[in-house]
Amino acid sequence: MSAPSRKSAVRILVALAAPLAILMAGGCGTAINHNYDPSTNFGPLRNYAWAPGSPVYSQNSLVEANVQAFADPLLAKKGFMKTTANPDLVISVRLENYPYGSAESYELRMLGLNVYRTDGQTLIWRGTASGSISTDAVSGELDSAVQAILAAFPPK
Repeated sequence: MSAPSRKSAVRILVALAAPLAILMAGGCGTAINHNYDPSTNFGPLRNYAWAPGSPVYSQNSLVEANVQAFADPLLAKKGFMKTTANPDLVISVRLENYPYGSAESYELRMLGLNVYRTDGQTLIWRGTASGSISTDAVSGELDSAVQAILAAFPPK
């Protein structure tokens, strides 16, 4: 095989290998699930508030604050407005940690966003990301998980 033909073959292999590697890595990644109450009309529900989180000195409080910071602009792009007075919806953050980890950086095995009516009792939408989600700021995994969860909210 001549040098130009070899270079072309290498380029083709690289072009084919990159998407394959992404697909394979994605298969080992985070699973996203959604569920909702089909009788709920999400159309007029436009204001939301965050449910109170974990205690202030919990290591989860920082993760919850980051989840909210990632979610707020995504929700705003979808026409939702964060409010403290008379929200239409209340959103809670649910975290499940692996048994190991530290306050500086650890991994979640599940991140959930639960959307309730303002009574705080009636769950109308739930999105979860499960797998191994790094909460380290540099990894970007937490932001990606929040984006993936909210991609299907509100349901169409």
